[in-house]
Amino acid sequence: MKSEGAQLDEGRRAYDAGNYAAAWAALEPLATNGNPTAQRYVAYLYLGGDSVKKDPVKAFGLFRSAAEQGDLLSVYSLGGLYAEGLGVEKDEKKAVQLYARAADGGLANAQLNLGSMYRFGRGVAQNLPEAVRWFRAAAEQGHARAQTILGSCYGEGLGVDRNDAEAIRWFRRASDKDYPEAQYLLAVKYQQGVGVPQDLPAMVKWLGRAAEWGEARAQYNLGVSFATGQGAPRDVVQAHTWFSLAASQRLPNSQAAVRQLEQAMSQEQIMQARKLCEQWKPRKRLRPEGMADWEWLSVSPGPLNDTPRQ
Repeated sequence: MKSEGAQLDEGRRAYDAGNYAAAWAALEPLATNGNPTAQRYVAYLYLGGDSVKKDPVKAFGLFRSAAEQGDLLSVYSLGGLYAEGLGVEKDEKKAVQLYARAADGGLANAQLNLGSMYRFGRGVAQNLPEAVRWFRAAAEQGHARAQTILGSCYGEGLGVDRNDAEAIRWFRRASDKDYPEAQYLLAVKYQQGVGVPQDLPAMVKWLGRAAEWGEARAQYNLGVSFATGQGAPRDVVQAHTWFSLAASQRLPNSQAAVRQLEQAMSQEQIMQARKLCEQWKPRKRLRPEGMADWEWLSVSPGPLNDTPRQ
């Protein structure tokens, strides 16, 4: 018979792999017996409707039970439910209180979201320097999205004096974690020559890395590079492929770019590009052995790990 720890690890691995039925089978009995980590994961399943009927109210109850046992990610998740009104009446002030509780406990995910509440004045008076303080707290722990947002704050002079070199430093740190939004923004800096010397091949390098993850803006701009020969040899087939992938995500102007490009392409080239587009698959992020839950949530898609917006 498996130990509780072994069963918990099995359920978490199944969840990360997208095998939600196996995750449910392993974790639901543990959650029923009061294991807070299992309760949090089963709550994720209820939120996503994965292998079980979607039920935000049940998710709320499980997060609350786990939070009462000190699970900070569940405290943070409760904040997300209150912020969005999922499974409970929307209450942004309550969301701020919960984010603050988890942030004070050192949870980077909560520090990021608390910063965003201050940035947009949701549930609390807008305070940009306070927002930056919390973004920095999360960024210094290695939270990739927080690093990206902090870089944007420096680039825009938002709540802090504008400093393009600092913006580049934070974008680079997040890019090295393969965070696609940071890679795209770093590429833009190389294109503009802001904070770094203009370097179009470096722009293409970072656009390519972001595009491989499915970052639509990077895909479109990579298409522009191949269409114009800026930073890479001109290649209309590659340009068509990347424009088409951006268009599949409904990025403005991308479908028009496909139509315009096709006017200068042979039918053979168009068919080749369409085949490449059909065969393309985004990179899949795999959880490294031993990575903490908070860090995995900072870079992977999942319930309630997006940042509050206005």
